[in-house]
Amino acid sequence: MVYPIGKIFRHIFTFPVKEIKGLDNLPKDSAFVVASNHHSFIDPLILASILTKPLKAKKIYFISAMLLFFDVLTNFIFSEFGGSIRLKKSIHGGFLKSAMKRLRKGNIVCIFPEGVPNKRSSIRKGKTGVARLVLKSRVPVVPIGIKGTLKVWSRLKWFPRPGKKVIITIGKPIYFKEYYPQDENYHILKKVTKAIMKEIASLIGQKYRF
Repeated sequence: MVYPIGKIFRHIFTFPVKEIKGLDNLPKDSAFVVASNHHSFIDPLILASILTKPLKAKKIYFISAMLLFFDVLTNFIFSEFGGSIRLKKSIHGGFLKSAMKRLRKGNIVCIFPEGVPNKRSSIRKGKTGVARLVLKSRVPVVPIGIKGTLKVWSRLKWFPRPGKKVIITIGKPIYFKEYYPQDENYHILKKVTKAIMKEIASLIGQKYRF
């Protein structure tokens, strides 16, 4: 469901997207987790804008580490798409309860396993929160690769460069049913995280070396 302000953001942030590949890979009849690489603070807006159009019946929620007034800003913006789920750094896995609640209602939760936006083009080591969420909620994870947002607006630049183009590649859903009962096994969490990150890396033409 996208309201007027959401439609405005969808129009603005799909403008720099040159190509979207793999829209048919998005599950239509079930909740799922989106896991993506992360180069820019506009990544969530771009993903929200392209995912809400083919999945009109679903809402998308983003795991957010923003602080103070940014909480109000992100909730205001993302309320049109779904919302943001606060990442509580002081509590291990503090986002899980809220994220699982949204998934049980058939919606989408998007997480960036690298954490804050990456200043470099090479993919970083993924954190195990994505594996913990996927195994505990028992839903598939859809890997997405984003190319180009580092050049559009990185953490190193004060102002965006709108002339740059972005390519989004959506991978096929990955199911980890054999690991569902082992959601507290750290070895399994690392294994699942690595499998997800390897797929994300391949979608942007890189190799995951961790």
